[in-house]
Amino acid sequence: MDFRNFRLPADKKGYPKKSEIHKTIAMFSAKMSDEHNEFLQHYITKRQEIPFWVLINTLTMGEIFYVFYYLKDSQRNAIALYFTKHRRKEYNNLSINISVNEIDTFLSYARHFRNSCAHNERFYCKNTAMIQDIKKLKDKMGNFLSKKDFATFQKKIDSIFLKYTSAFSTVSILTIKRKAGF
Repeated sequence: MDFRNFRLPADKKGYPKKSEIHKTIAMFSAKMSDEHNEFLQHYITKRQEIPFWVLINTLTMGEIFYVFYYLKDSQRNAIALYFTKHRRKEYNNLSINISVNEIDTFLSYARHFRNSCAHNERFYCKNTAMIQDIKKLKDKMGNFLSKKDFATFQKKIDSIFLKYTSAFSTVSILTIKRKAGF
């Protein structure tokens, strides 16, 4: 809740402006004052504070994007190092390196794709300046999901394609897969 706990990054096209940090802090305040959230209210009444690991579970993808973007550089670097170490270990591959910029980009575009999906937009042919198809977004998710969760995620995507192979008549499943990058 203190501005000194966040960085004020240089303004960058497509990213939050440093002057908007107050919105992120206000969002924390709004979350903590939500009387209907029993978990948060428990911590407020019992401990007079909410641990960040509890609060983060109430955030949307967009809110997580803003929080990560405004974190101090040391915290951002620690998170990138965490993901790098875990993916290196899981995949036994020391060349894996997940940067802060990669996390920024992933969160920005995951938020973009998630919002499109939530608003019933056509998702399979959605693209952005950095990610041209959802397969690339899916592949980048491998950096942030455990190896097991990523394999499960991949199997679910494959089963959806198999399930709907004969269900489409106006657009073939092959056209959809091609446009989605698969």
